[in-house]
Amino acid sequence: MKNLLFLITLVLPLTLFAQCDQLIDRAEQDIEDRNYKIAIDRLLLLQEECPRERERIGGLIQRTFALIEGERDLADSERMRAEAEKRRADSALKVANRVLDQMYFYEGKFGLTLKRNKYRELKYGFINKKGEEVLPFEYEEATPFSRRDGFARVKIGGSKFLLDTLGKKYLLAEGPDELTSETRALNFQEFLPNSLPQNLSDYTKLEVILIYDGGIDKVKLGNLFESMGKLSQLKILSLSGNRIDSLPEQIGQLTQLQTLNLYKNKLTTLPEQIGQLTQLRNLYLSDNQLDSLPEQIGQLTQLQILDLHYNKLITLPEQIGQLTQLQTLSLSTNKLTTLPEQIGQLTQLQSLDLRNNKLTTLPEQIGQLTQLQTLYLSGNQLYSLPEQIGQLTQLQTLDLSYNQLYSLPEQIGQLTQLQTLDLFYNRIDSLPEQIGQLTQLQTLDLFYNRIDSLPEQIGQLTQLQTLDLSGNQLDNLPEQIGQLTQLQTLALSGIQLDSLPEQIGQLTQLHTLNLSSNRIDSLPEQIGQLTQLQTLDLSDNKLTTLPEQIGQLTQLQSLDLRNNKLTTLPEQIGQLTQLQALYLSGNQLNSLPEQIGQLTQLQALYLSGNKLTTLPEQIGQLTQLQELDIRGNPIIKFPEGICHIPKITAYPYLKIKLFLSCQGIWLSDPKNRHINSRLANSLFAEKEYHAAFNVSIALCKMDSSRYSNWSNRSWYALFANKYQDAITSAQKSLELDSTQTGVYTNLALGYLFNNQLKKAEAIYKEWKDKHFYRDKRLAKEVFLQDLDYIESKGITHPDFAKVRALLEN
Repeated sequence: MKNLLFLITLVLPLTLFAQCDQLIDRAEQDIEDRNYKIAIDRLLLLQEECPRERERIGGLIQRTFALIEGERDLADSERMRAEAEKRRADSALKVANRVLDQMYFYEGKFGLTLKRNKYRELKYGFINKKGEEVLPFEYEEATPFSRRDGFARVKIGGSKFLLDTLGKKYLLAEGPDELTSETRALNFQEFLPNSLPQNLSDYTKLEVILIYDGGIDKVKLGNLFESMGKLSQLKILSLSGNRIDSLPEQIGQLTQLQTLNLYKNKLTTLPEQIGQLTQLRNLYLSDNQLDSLPEQIGQLTQLQILDLHYNKLITLPEQIGQLTQLQTLSLSTNKLTTLPEQIGQLTQLQSLDLRNNKLTTLPEQIGQLTQLQTLYLSGNQLYSLPEQIGQLTQLQTLDLSYNQLYSLPEQIGQLTQLQTLDLFYNRIDSLPEQIGQLTQLQTLDLFYNRIDSLPEQIGQLTQLQTLDLSGNQLDNLPEQIGQLTQLQTLALSGIQLDSLPEQIGQLTQLHTLNLSSNRIDSLPEQIGQLTQLQTLDLSDNKLTTLPEQIGQLTQLQSLDLRNNKLTTLPEQIGQLTQLQALYLSGNQLNSLPEQIGQLTQLQALYLSGNKLTTLPEQIGQLTQLQELDIRGNPIIKFPEGICHIPKITAYPYLKIKLFLSCQGIWLSDPKNRHINSRLANSLFAEKEYHAAFNVSIALCKMDSSRYSNWSNRSWYALFANKYQDAITSAQKSLELDSTQTGVYTNLALGYLFNNQLKKAEAIYKEWKDKHFYRDKRLAKEVFLQDLDYIESKGITHPDFAKVRALLEN
């Protein structure tokens, strides 16, 4: 029995030990499989069940926690890397957007760029403004699409092509030697009379002929059109920039022509045969000298684009109404005084440009152009708009600037698709309440009108991004201005504002706020809520202080506070760490806060016309500062850090003083008074009279016991228009040394300019026949020479004649 009990006692631990090994092995596998939670739970249980393996189990637990911590660190590192990548991506996106903004996009959609195609070959292609490929990257060479003819020039496999925006390629010849039977496009940049082959009509596949900037005489022009008349596939002909003054009758033979470009010639008339081009879709006649159109223009019933800007058209023929497929009509910069009623028949018209004509009225039929999306009427003489303007319900852009409008019709409110409304430079004194119905409006420009109040309904323009009310006669803003929460640009310059409503703080998307040339003496605290603001112009107001909340505008890049009445700046100015330009000229600042040194992105700081005697040492922290203007400040001492700034604008005296201080030479040190003396003489010689006078003041402060300092100061004071100072300085000089009688000439002139003639005459009478100390000349000669010298500098006085008469008698 004892033996049996011993055996059982022996076997049980062995079985348990075997189970512990298996369970620990399983926990290790969980660790390898990164099932850390299961492994930890299992190991914590085994610590109790398997006490003999506690050390091994504890090691595994520590290892598991170490792995978890390591993965957490890795995750944090990955997260930080991802965030850094995101920041880099955002930065790259901003750079890319800046590049895209600077790229030329033909028709706003085709931008030329270069990248590797799917075969890793570096090729040219075209992208849209979103960076998306619109024409494939397959061209070895390429130019942007030309505004002149709408083609890009590309090369593939060594062959040259014209490329249109649909991606169609035309095999290109750029001279007669390159013409082949397969040529589809002929392009001469400079047409020479003998350069076209006699047998041009043999190249039957020609679809495009472009001849620019040549001198095609009438004979060659006729031959050219006769030859082209046999090219049955010719669809595009451009002869822009030549000196063509008339078209031959053979123009009518080009019956398959779809585009005719005669931009920038000298055409005065069009032949009747123009009406035979019944397939024509695009006709460009801008920048000619046309004063009328033939009736046959109405036969071009397939026409979609008609460009006639920069001509001399006085009227349009009634037949213009037959162009019922027309989508774009440009008539800007002509001499039109009226439009025919038939204009209303152009029911497919989407864009109508009538800028810079002499229109005084619009026909009621304008309202029939219900497909119109853009209407440009700027630069006419319109006094009113017809009610039918309200029928243009598809209109997105309406430009009425530079007219004589006194009001807008109520029907303006029916233009519910309108996004841009330009009304600047008119005579509008009020807006109709219906303006509030333009709920899609993004830009409203009312610059330089006569508006004295805004309707409450202005607050309904909740999509508005740009509002310009500058140059009107508003003296307050309605509270509803705060409802324009999408506003990004708000211009309120010169509208006689005394204050801003608190609701200004609701415009949290605002990027640009122009409040210049008003009468604002304080800003509401809510200004600090404009946290997206990048440009703030408060120049030419009456501000005496800035609220602390100005420091909340942490995105601000430009702050203009010129010509106010500021005596101090709040410490919070230092929180504007994105600021690049700070304009403080024309205030009454005695000092700058130390926090100015926190503006580490500042590139330009304008401080002219203040009362600054010193600049804070912290200005040396502005390592990006490129330009500093300190003109018109009585600065005594400069901080050392100022010497690194590339461009410092100051009056000569201050600039020399700055230069010397950067060399370690302090003009306030009495030991350097000789430098001051020479500096004053040099400034005076350069006609910098005020600067010379200021130096002389400094000299008198350094050493008030020297009579010569006061004598010189009295002389410089005369030229700086400081006449009382000239008198007192001359008197001080005589008080210090009465033998130096030459200073009486300064004293007499001081009295004379100060309109104290009797005192001046007394000196002249007393001294005119005497000699000044150590001067061989009679005093009257000195007096007269001084008068002559002063007059030679453009300075005079009505009593000079009396003084001369007194001295010469």
